[in-house]
Formats: sequence, C-alpha cells, structure tokens
Amino acid sequence: MYDIVIKNGTLIDPLQKIHEKMDIAITNGRITEVKRNINATSGKKIIDASNKIVVPGFIDFHVHVYYGATPLGIDADEYCLVKGSTTVVDAGSSGLHTFLGLKKYIIERSNTRIYALLSICSIGLTAAKINVHLTDDRFFNVEDSCKLIKENRAHIIGVKWHHSYGLKALLFARELANKSSCFLMCENSAYLHYPLENVLRFMKKGDVLTHIFQGGPNPGILDEDGRISSDIIKAINRGIILDVGHGSKSFSFKIAEKALKEGIKPNIISTDLYNENLNGPVFDLPTTLSKFIALGLELEEVIEAATTTPAKLIGVRDIGNLKPGSFADILIIKLINGHFTYVDCYGEIRDASKKILPEVIIKNGKVLK
Repeated sequence: MYDIVIKNGTLIDPLQKIHEKMDIAITNGRITEVKRNINATSGKKIIDASNKIVVPGFIDFHVHVYYGATPLGIDADEYCLVKGSTTVVDAGSSGLHTFLGLKKYIIERSNTRIYALLSICSIGLTAAKINVHLTDDRFFNVEDSCKLIKENRAHIIGVKWHHSYGLKALLFARELANKSSCFLMCENSAYLHYPLENVLRFMKKGDVLTHIFQGGPNPGILDEDGRISSDIIKAINRGIILDVGHGSKSFSFKIAEKALKEGIKPNIISTDLYNENLNGPVFDLPTTLSKFIALGLELEEVIEAATTTPAKLIGVRDIGNLKPGSFADILIIKLINGHFTYVDCYGEIRDASKKILPEVIIKNGKVLK
C-alpha cells in the first residue's frame, strides 16, 4: 500500500526527459513508482492531478535565509517552501565565523531543504546594510574556511564572492574553492568598478556567474555596441554556469531580451530572494519563472533551470527529479492563461498570457498545501 498516489497529471521531468501523462506513487517520503495507470485503490491518499502538471519540487539556487542574524535574511519555510521551493541555496549569508549558527538555527530547524555557499568574508552578510567595504585581509581566512567546508560538506556546496569585497578577496575565494574542491559563485554586479572580464578570468568550468541580466551602471555582459560581449561567450564555452539571481537590482527585461535574441539562455533561474524584494519585484520563484515564459522560454526549459540543473550543482541525486527512489519533493502546478503584468528591477513592464501557480506542494512525502 502506497502512502500517496498522484493520478492523471502530466509529468514534466527534464532529467528523465519525461513529458507525458503518468501517475506517481509515494511511500515513506520517497517516490516509489512512476508509470501509467497505478491502481487508485493501492494508495492511502489519492490526489487527482487532472488537467494539471506534476514537476519536481523547485530548487531556488540563490536566496538569503539567515533570518535574525543578517539584515537581509528571510524565513525559508514562510517565503520559499510555501511557494514551491522545496530546496534552496543560501548564497553567502554566512562565513567562517557565522556558518555554524546558520547550520544549527536555520538549516537543521527548517522544513525547507537548505544548502549553503560559504562567503569568503568570515562574517558573511551580517553587515550588509552598513555602508562599509569589507576589504581588510583579516576578513579572509582561507585555511580555516577550507577546514570548515570539509567538516560540513553535507551542507556547504560552494564558495560565494560578493563584489563589495574587492578583487583581492576574489583571489582568496578562488583559492578556497580550489582547496575545498567546490565551485565558486561570483557576481556580475551592477556596481562593479572594473570590467566583468576582471572577474571572469578567475572563474573556471563549473563555476557560477550570478546576476547575469543586471541592467545597472556597469555594462556587465554587454560590449560597447550593446551586444553580448566576447568575454561572456568565451566564459560560456569554457563551462561557466549562468544564474539569474533576480534580486532587487539585478534583473533587466531589456538585457535578458538582448541575450535571448543572441541565443544566450540562463542555466539556472533563481530569485536572490531577501526581505527587500518579497513584495516586488521578485515575489517568489514561480513569478520569476513566469517572467521567462513571458520572454519566450518553454515551460520545460524553465522547469529544468529550477530543478535539474541546480540539483546537479548541489550534487544530490535525490532532488530535482521524479525518479523512483528520489525524495518525494513534488509540485502540482497549473499554467494559468490570462492577462498578467510583470516588472523588472528598473520599472520596465511586460504583459504576459501565462503564469505558473503551484497548487499542491509535497515535501518528503508530506502534503504541505
């Protein structure tokens, strides 16, 4: 007897290249079976997903959830999980001296599955709203940070460099990522005081460039002629991963449209969700995904960018897919037709006809919504 059987839904699982009507059985928090016509009497609970879409639980690869310890932090369960992000990655809120607090009081106590990128700065984002640049070498301790990562590999998956730490800190971040055998996430910030190439040259295959579609003072991914720069093309060709990281100041429809027109698509679609953008322009991951459908991406593409690809970077095979044996992190969503208005970080508006709406959220086999 299965705990739950989801019937009559259209499954989309990019990892398995599934896009068809199938049923899913869940037992003891895991996906037990995926096939057509599972007997409805074999489940203790039956969920009818007729005319709906069944996808893996979303993975928001760029959030800030160190609530109470950093000025940007939000409650992951309250603002991520209830919107369909069953797994999130905290992108550098904690550093060497603050990670254990994130682990004990946030990661281990949340229903949301949380992984972390360790900031190269030892205090992480605890001073995020103070107008100070943390560029003193004493904030960057590679040896002790490496030891911390190795002792917490179940939770720390990478290293984060914030643009305000400066290029010297990027040298330390590169060294830390190398020594700890993990990837490095760097920012394409609107406020870089030097060309993006100065950042890209420190990055290697498997590293992540976030805020790729920012439209601020720094031209970022564009060259002087307003086209995608050759530096970005070279970075993509050598395996750099492109992450949206929408945030309050890091997503421009105009930049995204130029990139998409030239065939440059994001590998990962994430929110950079924190307490200043919960009520706009970000709102949540389904809204961010819906913006990219409005920009012309297919539903399968945005689902892949919020499940399969981030799961591979996290390095956990049991999330981001609907394979038997994986965690039963599952969403039942509707792609609603209507008239919707989306806004970027610069007041640009785009009208759209579709919106992703999670109707049922299942985490570890438990129905949350």
